Amino acid sequence: MEHMLYMDLLVLFFGMLAYKTLDKRTLLLFIHVIIGIIVVIVSRYTATLGNNLYISYLYAPYEAIMFSAILYPNLKHKKARLIVKTVIGLILVTNLLEGFLIQDGFSKYNSYTYVLINLLTGTLAIRYLLELRFDKHIENLARTPMFWVATSLAIKNFGVLIVWAFLRVAQENSMDLLWQLTFIRETVTYLTLTLWIAAFWVSRKGHYSA
Repeated sequence: MEHMLYMDLLVLFFGMLAYKTLDKRTLLLFIHVIIGIIVVIVSRYTATLGNNLYISYLYAPYEAIMFSAILYPNLKHKKARLIVKTVIGLILVTNLLEGFLIQDGFSKYNSYTYVLINLLTGTLAIRYLLELRFDKHIENLARTPMFWVATSLAIKNFGVLIVWAFLRVAQENSMDLLWQLTFIRETVTYLTLTLWIAAFWVSRKGHYSA
């Protein structure tokens, strides 16, 4: 967790460099990085006190809402917006049910909740990338901050989908599998954070933001 904190701080540094040129959605990402650092620090401390998995139950709904807020503005159809709001509601209910009824009082990972979050955010990110691809106003996707953000969220969510699907089973039955899944999750996280640095760097250069 310590090396992940260093990577988070590096992303924060690039976000600070680009702060004055961030638009509303990359600013939300910058805020998310700050909150993520706080959560990592709190998690490190609470881990010394015993089980701290309850933090995952607090953080999951926040992630669903934050990432949806970043990608939501491009949804122009009322049905699509209604579906997103409905899925977020389902995520909140599932998270509570997992904590109180399924996972023995917040003692196991909220895997079902994160599978839903992965599907929602990953789908929104792919949809956004497709819209960027056919946007005639964009000459170079690589110079578009939101291209890097959407790409990172697509990789982040679909990359760890299988991890969350099997994480609870691994926690109960196989430490070897648990470590393997954790390695996959951390690798995907590193790639995601690297793409966030790219998004902030492009924003700092003052390029087009979709």
